[in-house]
Amino acid sequence: MKSATFLVGAFVMGGSQWPPLASRKIISQGLPRNGMKSDERDPAGVESVFYQAKKIRKTQLARLARKTKPGSKNPGGKRRQRRQRGFLGGEQDPIPVGQRAVERMKQQISLPLELENDDKELEALATMRVLLEKDFQHLKDKTVVLPDGQECHVLTQFPDVYGDIRMLRFLRKDRAKNPVSASISYRKFLRWRRDNDVDLVRAQVEVYPYKVPSKLQVISNLLPCDFDGHSFEDSVLISLYVGQWQTSDLARLIIQDDNELSLQDFLLYWTYNFEPLHKQLHAKSAAQKTMVFVNANSDLDGFRIQQLSPSFISIVLKPWVQQLQANYPETAKRIDVIHPPRVVALLWKLITPLLSPGTVAKIRIR
Repeated sequence: MKSATFLVGAFVMGGSQWPPLASRKIISQGLPRNGMKSDERDPAGVESVFYQAKKIRKTQLARLARKTKPGSKNPGGKRRQRRQRGFLGGEQDPIPVGQRAVERMKQQISLPLELENDDKELEALATMRVLLEKDFQHLKDKTVVLPDGQECHVLTQFPDVYGDIRMLRFLRKDRAKNPVSASISYRKFLRWRRDNDVDLVRAQVEVYPYKVPSKLQVISNLLPCDFDGHSFEDSVLISLYVGQWQTSDLARLIIQDDNELSLQDFLLYWTYNFEPLHKQLHAKSAAQKTMVFVNANSDLDGFRIQQLSPSFISIVLKPWVQQLQANYPETAKRIDVIHPPRVVALLWKLITPLLSPGTVAKIRIR
């Protein structure tokens, strides 16, 4: 009776813990854990459960070792290895890409000869084509109606949008020329075009380049620019008369609730200008057999620091730059800033955080 009372007291004072398991020394000697013969042990006891779990764990480790052993006859493991060899790694989830599919796509790429000199770039472009194959399948039957009433398929009518030269601009935007990240950017570009019916804009500029709707003409007055398309051998010139921009009036129009001009209208204005611009860049690139870019003259004559008001930067400038950099990459080769005022150093600090490093490297102050 005393011994039973002592055991109950020890159990309670010890924080409701069971007595410790037998030591490894006793187990190694082959003695029963609880002093009984093996066939008399309680299968539901704590020590028995521990023993069974340890045995199961050993079995699992042995199976895993057989699966991962080189040359093992494990069809599941071989399938897994084949999938891994076909994966193209990146920051996103692995995407299966077969080398045969890439080689097949290489034969279908249509680029000027000088753009095919880089074998790695050509293979990366072919990989992009494979990764985006389903996206192009969805566009296979998409049609638009041109201003003259002619119905056409977008994939064949707009090579400047869906062709290899345009995709190459997305690939070169990525410093590492990673086809996975470039494909993700291009897929976002396709989604943007779908959500905003940009192909309808592209259809309009097929016949009326650089002609914006009458509602958007006010932007031309507030932000004078020259998209005359004057081209040289390896570039197309555009002029931005930034010193004459009435940015405060523009921001005020967009902020007002009278629906006279919305931010979407403002962004649409630049779509009407950049769609024909890229149509021209594509035609010249194909003709010159080299990538043709824009040379932009940014004239700051008459510029005042008040033009960069907080409302203009946050409401107008930031989404504007984001749209152009995301959907029209590798457009400009050089941006010449002419007639810079003394406050250009402060201007530079305000603008550069909004630009990509690649764009900043193209700016020249004269």
